[in-house]
Amino acid sequence: MAAPPGCPRTPRMAGHQDGQTMAAPSRLRRQNSEILRAQYIDVRELRICAGTWNVGTKCPPSDLDIHEWLDIDEPADIYVIGFQEIISLGVGYMIGTEDNRPVAVWEHIIHETLNKMCPDKSEFKCHSDSPPPARFIPPDCVIAMDSELLSESNNDSDEELHLLDSSKSSTSARCLQPLDLACDVNIDNRVKRKRPQYVQLISRQMVGLFLSVWVRRSLQKHIQNLRVSIVDVLLGNKASDNSDDILFYYSCSSIFQLYHTWELRELPVKLHGADTLLTSVIIMAILQGSISVSMSIHDTHFCFVCCHLTSGEKTGDELKRNANAEKILRKTVFNPVGRVGVPQRIHDHERIILLGDLNYRLNLSYEMTHKLISKQDWDGLFEKDQLKRELGKGCTFDGWIEGSISFAPTYKYEFNSKKYVSDASKSGRRTPAWCDRILSYGKGTRLLSYKRAELTLSDHRPVTAFYISEVEVLVHRKFQRALKFTNAEVEDNLLLGKEAILKPLSCETGNAMTNWI
Repeated sequence: MAAPPGCPRTPRMAGHQDGQTMAAPSRLRRQNSEILRAQYIDVRELRICAGTWNVGTKCPPSDLDIHEWLDIDEPADIYVIGFQEIISLGVGYMIGTEDNRPVAVWEHIIHETLNKMCPDKSEFKCHSDSPPPARFIPPDCVIAMDSELLSESNNDSDEELHLLDSSKSSTSARCLQPLDLACDVNIDNRVKRKRPQYVQLISRQMVGLFLSVWVRRSLQKHIQNLRVSIVDVLLGNKASDNSDDILFYYSCSSIFQLYHTWELRELPVKLHGADTLLTSVIIMAILQGSISVSMSIHDTHFCFVCCHLTSGEKTGDELKRNANAEKILRKTVFNPVGRVGVPQRIHDHERIILLGDLNYRLNLSYEMTHKLISKQDWDGLFEKDQLKRELGKGCTFDGWIEGSISFAPTYKYEFNSKKYVSDASKSGRRTPAWCDRILSYGKGTRLLSYKRAELTLSDHRPVTAFYISEVEVLVHRKFQRALKFTNAEVEDNLLLGKEAILKPLSCETGNAMTNWI
């Protein structure tokens, strides 16, 4: 007897039926997962102050006032502070010696500025007068910071910050909602504490590039997976962020590598004689790069990038800057920590802030630029800004966001002056530009302010961006309640969903068999 005409289609029908049956639990699991997650995750706000300053190799006085720059009147929960050209480079540095004094002085200034709400001078020693540069000794508060820093590994692997024992910081835990802005102040009014309100989370230097991150003490225990990645735009990624390794990173062997990479062999140079031209080229090369810090704050991944891109205002120099930025975004890799879901690249993070001397210039003449500055026509200037174009769709910084610029170009000034460099010598003059910039990437971050500070130490002006950023917080009490949604209840829902799908299919199968008979 011949097989019924519908018979060959029966296996495919069964396969289709099985596919829908298998898809049902998957959909229900995703739905249940989202529902459960919403039951134990709270969204709170975190205040972030990001600042960048090219200090032009100038070491500051230890009592430099940076209140305006860090906007202390509106306290943040996190301060991300980046510097460029923090040290003066020369042949002495190239052979492995380094002037650590500027880093110690800047850390002291930041520490004193952020902790002004600490006990008064009668109970907290003040170090406003520093010894002469040749005999500089880090002040007591800088030395004391070592005990406040989070434990870091001395090997080549990246650091990981572990949660502190909550039983030892119950006061801070009570001040968590919303990521406390006022709680610590209230406590300080009742009891004068010797412990500073802000502590240094991490500090890293790559030649003239320096990044320092400070956080409220009460927030410190909620930070995990702290890692660093350093990229030189010429030599690539430096896997180790150990400071001792970085000290010798640009040793004599690196000079030869730079020499061959840049194909400068045709120049009349003698490495052992430290030829001035070659030395200047190498110094300019190693000034460019980035320091990136990755961390998890509660259950949200953050990345902060401090960078210095290629300088120059000649036609085509912006292409070099684009290449620098693309290499930094591509080559920055954070060592894995052995946990699922921890980001390894910059764009893997949920909240990203990039700051530094990006060196983008204005496609405008020197004379026209000064004319628009005299009129304070910032919109007219911005129309000619190179970075504005790169923020467009399909360009280098596609998807990144910058605040509206309503301040004068930050470069190039005479040192310790409010005047831009003179045009007396056309060969030495520079067209003013917004070289110093701060960008953000990712949802959940809102810019409150974007401005510059009028500090005249350098030929650049410092820039500050203040953000409100959302963070997801696991609420243990709600999590325990969500766990009461037992496996049995989940299975019941899965069975109900399976029956709902199979019921119409069984009817169709019955009708098909009736037709065969």
